[in-house]
Amino acid sequence: MCVVDDAGHQATAFVIAHTADGFDQLVARLGRYGDPAGLPVAIERPDGRLVDRLLEAGHPVAPVQPNAIKACRGGEGRAPSTTLAMPRSSPNTCDCAPNTCGC
Repeated sequence: MCVVDDAGHQATAFVIAHTADGFDQLVARLGRYGDPAGLPVAIERPDGRLVDRLLEAGHPVAPVQPNAIKACRGGEGRAPSTTLAMPRSSPNTCDCAPNTCGC
């Protein structure tokens, strides 16, 4: 999980367990950044238990192409369902190289 600030810079990054408890911990951590409706989550999968939990918590969820997130993380390998949370005030900004990112 990577959270970016209003300027599109990484605020924090962490790994969660792909379990109900892990999803609850994720929602709690994201809650520190404010109202879930103002913190959309970009994710490589458009469905599944994690997406369901994020939607239940009130987060807008946007599926993105896996290559777009891979470009954001510099091609490093990470967990298969990497997510990126972005403040509503800057929904399409990040610190990726120009024209490499779908977020």
